[in-house]
Amino acid sequence: MQFREIEFASGLKHQSLLNEFREDEFAQVPVQKRFEAPSLGDTFYAALRMRVWMHRQRRFQQRRGASEAYGKRAQAVLEILTHFEERNEEFQLAEALLEHD
Repeated sequence: MQFREIEFASGLKHQSLLNEFREDEFAQVPVQKRFEAPSLGDTFYAALRMRVWMHRQRRFQQRRGASEAYGKRAQAVLEILTHFEERNEEFQLAEALLEHD
C-alpha cells in the first residue's frame, strides 16, 4: 500500500494499480485519496507557475490549451536552467525531483 502511494505521489497513476485495492477496506480510501491528489510533478509546475511564470509574464505570450501548457512548462524550466543563479531554489527543487525519478 505504501509503495503504491509513493508511486501515485510520484506521478505513476494507472487505474489498474488503483484497482488492486478494490477489495481492501483498510487501504482503499487512503490509496484512492493519494491517487486523486496532485503528484510531485503537478506540485512542481504549480510552484513554477507561481514563482517563475508570474514574474516573467510580460516576456511570455499568453497561450491556451494543453499543448501550449507544455510550452509554458518548457519555458519555465528553460528559465530555471539558464538563470539558475537567480532561480536557485527552483533549480535545487528540479534537481531533487530528477534524482527522485
